[in-house]
Amino acid sequence: MEVQKVSILKTSSISKNICLNKIRLIVRFRSIFIISFLVLLLEYSCAPAYIPTSLNSPMFSEGDIAKVNLNLGSSGFDPQIALAVTDHIALVANGSFQNNHADSSESFHRHRIIEGGIGYYTTFDKNGRFEFITGYGLGRVESYSDYSIFNAYANARFRKIFFQPAVGFVNEYFEGSLVPRFSMISMDVSDSIQNASVSRNYNLFFEPALIAKIGPKNIRFIIQAGITTPVGHTKIPYEYDWFFFSGGLQITLDRNLFKGSKEKKLFD
Repeated sequence: MEVQKVSILKTSSISKNICLNKIRLIVRFRSIFIISFLVLLLEYSCAPAYIPTSLNSPMFSEGDIAKVNLNLGSSGFDPQIALAVTDHIALVANGSFQNNHADSSESFHRHRIIEGGIGYYTTFDKNGRFEFITGYGLGRVESYSDYSIFNAYANARFRKIFFQPAVGFVNEYFEGSLVPRFSMISMDVSDSIQNASVSRNYNLFFEPALIAKIGPKNIRFIIQAGITTPVGHTKIPYEYDWFFFSGGLQITLDRNLFKGSKEKKLFD
């Protein structure tokens, strides 16, 4: 009987130790999760001076085509247009606009960004596409984040030079592309985090993104997502959004569409 009691006590003690270890692990992982979440929240919630915009990747196959994109996402409203002026040369123009005010606090964010560029494109195999677009842009950002434990403010103007290679696949109802954009940003910024108001040299950002377009040839739904990360070991002296995404609509206008409308008028 005594041996049986000792065995029962040992088993009970082992079970208690296992339970305590499980509780410690749960508390530890919960603490790590909470701390990680707070760090991520602080990193993403500070007033950003640089806003990465939606990528304009038309994936042309021939000239005399225009594509108009209307995007909504993390950078606000991003209208875009691309023109295939020849069978290998394209022009692009991009905009990004946002004016948000929080209802429960004094927080706000507003920006205006315009970009223009020129690019080369070609096809390979039956459905393969390659393009390289380079351009220049200007931006104005003002942002204020008001929290119970801190607040952050940024007022910035920036100049942007971008290089945007892309490779993709296109068929009758789908387009998919990988677009590793490189953006060089020169920033004039004053903010409450860095407590500075200076003109900066160009900082290089790597902004890879995936883009998918689904639908018939002339009207397709767009979805894209990407990240922003600085290149090199230089500390970026201002806040920036590290993740961007958007969804929207692409309208394609080609010579066949206009040709068809002209023929219809002739027969009418």
